[in-house]
Formats: sequence, structure tokens, C-alpha cells
Amino acid sequence: MAIANTTQTHEVDVVIIGAGQAGLVQGYHLQQANINFVILEAKDSAGGSWHHYWDSVRLFSSAEYSSLDGLPFPAEANYYPEREDVIAYLQQYAAHFDLPIHTHTRVERIDKDADMFQVHTNQGVYHARAVIAATGPFTAPHMPRFAGDEQFQGERLHSLHYKNADPYHGQRIVVIGSNNSAVQIACELANVADVSMATRKAIQWTPKRLWGKNIFFWLHRTGYDMLPVGCHFNLCKNDAVYDDGTYEAMVKSGNPDPRPMFQRITENGVVWADGTAEQVDTILYATGFERRTTPFLKDLGVLDDKHIPVEHKGVCTVTDG
Repeated sequence: MAIANTTQTHEVDVVIIGAGQAGLVQGYHLQQANINFVILEAKDSAGGSWHHYWDSVRLFSSAEYSSLDGLPFPAEANYYPEREDVIAYLQQYAAHFDLPIHTHTRVERIDKDADMFQVHTNQGVYHARAVIAATGPFTAPHMPRFAGDEQFQGERLHSLHYKNADPYHGQRIVVIGSNNSAVQIACELANVADVSMATRKAIQWTPKRLWGKNIFFWLHRTGYDMLPVGCHFNLCKNDAVYDDGTYEAMVKSGNPDPRPMFQRITENGVVWADGTAEQVDTILYATGFERRTTPFLKDLGVLDDKHIPVEHKGVCTVTDG
């Protein structure tokens, strides 16, 4: 349940920061254990990063494999949920379990004494024995620097700020990246514009279905999706593009066409790897997100010199005192 907070002091066992899927499911399990907690959300409702994604984005896992603990996703098993489906489900999840969500509550800093955390927000101070940071990285776009990018006179934007293809009819567009977001957006734009994808490596296609089953059936059945070995070898980042063949067919037809990364950006466009200069209207960065989204942790001494939480065997040291 979303609760518009007023400035005051609260004392709880656990403060969860963020009402996206991670924060909500943590709340569910704390509730099942009868632990007193509150979820702090800067926006006006649950849903996390899904409020920011482009209009036509879809999960690449089907509804059967997209449920949070305790409440099935309300859709046919093989349906791939869209943005609005996911937002509605997350808000339904919060309401179904009557989770105590304080909206419009932005965490500014966290202090800690011997036994308690003090979570300072724009709505007051929360005292808690434990804090769970569930903010995720998906509001801090990563836009790598390229030679000449500051002089570009066209539009440069990150996938976070892309909504739909309507403003781009008839344009010449370069999409940077080769992952799911890059491919989905480039293919949508290719229906109304001339689009190339600038990539550092070949697109890694992965079928949505394998041997008659959803790919997540096999990942779950084998236990591969729960193995920690990938994280220990820095393999957690998955650049595979899950596809039923539609996107791959478009790319192979040259609409959009993938090209090796350009050399530099010019005032009017880009210079491709082969030295060809081309005029471009828009450059879209589908280049992922920064992990530096927890500035409120900086006074706890648990961030490294890049402001990223220090972890040991996958566990953040924030709870170690």
C-alpha cells in the first residue's frame, strides 16, 4: 500500500530503499517472517525502473517465469509481458500484500551508530536495525565518451530517455550497442527511419524457445539460473539477445544494419571504421547503466573509490558495521 509520508521520525526493524521488484519481494519475505519494515520509494507509486522504459519494451522471459514470490503473474504462461503489464503487476503485488510503502520519500544519507542505522530522507528520519538498498542501477545512464561527441549538432540520447519512434520518422539514426535494448529499439526505429547499429562485437542471438520449451524452462530445470559461478568469474552480465527470430531476420536483411564501431563523432555525423564519413540526425546510446546509484551509502564507508558498494562473495559489507 502506497502511503504519502509526512515529515516525522520512524523506528522499524528494517528499511528497504526502493519499491521495484527487488524491494517488493524483500518486503514480502519480511512480512511473512513478521518483521516490522517499511519500503521507501522516491516516486509516487511502486514499479521501480519500469516507469522509465520505452513504450513498447517487453520482458524477454514469459509470464510463466516472471512472477515474484507469492503471486503469479496474471497472464497466459507463454505471453511476454509489456511495460504496462509489468507496472500493473508490481502495483498489484504491493496492494495484494498491503506492503507499507512510503512514497515521495527520497533517501539522502544513512548514518550508523553501534546498533541502529539512521536513514535521513526528505520526509524525516527512519531508525532501523538493518537496511536493504534495492534501488538498482537503471536510473543512471552510462554514456561512454567518443572522440568528437561534444561537437555533434544532432540529438544524442540514452535508451533511458527513448519513448517511441514517433519523433524520428525519416531520420538517419545510429544506435550504439548490441544487447537486448539496442536490438529492440533499433528494430522499432527501422520501421520509420534509416538505422545502423554501431557495435564492438557480433550480436549474440539466443532463441526464446528451445526444443519446444521456453528457454527459461531449461535454465530453471537445470538450475543454471541459480548458479553463483558466473558471478565469481565476472560473467553475470548477459549480453545475449532473446529472440523468436523476428529481430534476427530484420538485422540479417540489413534493416537495421550492424556495423563495426565508428572511429569518431563529427559535427554532423560519424566517421565509420572504414573511414567513410556520414551525416547522422540522431545517435542513441543503448550502452547500459552506471552502478553508482547509492550515494546515500557514502558515509558508511562501504563504497570503493568508484562509489560502488564493496562486496565479499556477493554480500555487500554495508551490514557488517
